[in-house]
Amino acid sequence: MSGALIAHVDSGKVPYEKLGEYPVPEATGRWKPIAHLELVDTLKNQINSNYRIAREEYAVSHNGMKLFGVLDLASELVEGMNKSIGFRHANDKSLSIQIVAGSRVFCCDNLTLSGDLIVLKAKHTWGFNLGNRITLGLEKWEKDIVVFRNNVLDLTLREINDRDAQALLAKVLYDGTITFQTFKVAYDLYFQRAVVTPDQYPDCAPRTEWGLHNALTRAFKLSTPNVQFNSTVAIGQEFGI
Repeated sequence: MSGALIAHVDSGKVPYEKLGEYPVPEATGRWKPIAHLELVDTLKNQINSNYRIAREEYAVSHNGMKLFGVLDLASELVEGMNKSIGFRHANDKSLSIQIVAGSRVFCCDNLTLSGDLIVLKAKHTWGFNLGNRITLGLEKWEKDIVVFRNNVLDLTLREINDRDAQALLAKVLYDGTITFQTFKVAYDLYFQRAVVTPDQYPDCAPRTEWGLHNALTRAFKLSTPNVQFNSTVAIGQEFGI
């Protein structure tokens, strides 16, 4: 799942090339605004030392003060899951600088920002090095990735019989973690399509908890981005990742 950026409340998506066009207010006291382009370039410079950015998307509020963005990296956490970065900030004192990372990143101009790890949360003040703070946060993320990969590896090795797989699907449906529509799609993927044509659904074909997990995350793709994100997080918690 790549990062999702939703701009529909008070902002519009813009290309990277326009980020330098937005004016920066004057600093007052300890408060020091940061140009949108400076924030993005600093973040990209820190990322580019270890990764290649595969996709970038930005949104700016209509008054030019708020910035939202996601960066998808050309690097897999595990097969089928790429790394993503989400961020936001505002030069009108309404938002601090916030950066998150993970396989599940969601950024919306309704001020929702979610990811597996908070890379940075800092006020716009004098006296802190933005690049260094981002680097420290990314280094922390790399350590967490090791744990995540080990948890996924455990799921790939944990075989599950059809009765237990059906019971688990029924449980997450009963708990309200998934909708009945998602249940039907995931059930069909895991018990029908992945069995009859496993070459078309290699991620769902293994008779393991990872295969069942992948059937569910495939089914979520029919949902809206915010529902997809929240459901993926909830299912990840159910499976222990």
